[in-house]
Amino acid sequence: MKKITFVKLTYCPFCRKAEMLLQRLLKENEDYCDLEIERIAEDLDPEKAAGYPYELVPNFWLDGEKVLEGIPYILTLRDVLEGALKHEEASGVRDRVEARGFPKAPPPDMPPFRD
Repeated sequence: MKKITFVKLTYCPFCRKAEMLLQRLLKENEDYCDLEIERIAEDLDPEKAAGYPYELVPNFWLDGEKVLEGIPYILTLRDVLEGALKHEEASGVRDRVEARGFPKAPPPDMPPFRD
């Protein structure tokens, strides 16, 4: 299995959504629970996060290669978990995620989230 790294910000609503979806997927498929998932909160550990260049949070990496960045969707997170479970190349996982065509960032006129 490949190691997954999840880079986030503790106050980011999309990062909280990614964590919620990730927990849902872990409950749905017990095989995913065997995956090594390292969580790095950039605002709490900026030095560690500096090793993962990105433009948007959240973002996910397979063995050091970025495969998902921006707004999380359950299908794209499942792609990441399946890729790690099946030892897929990061480029193949990234291509599958991008082929889904989901937007990475919210539209500029989107109102802010409120908890």
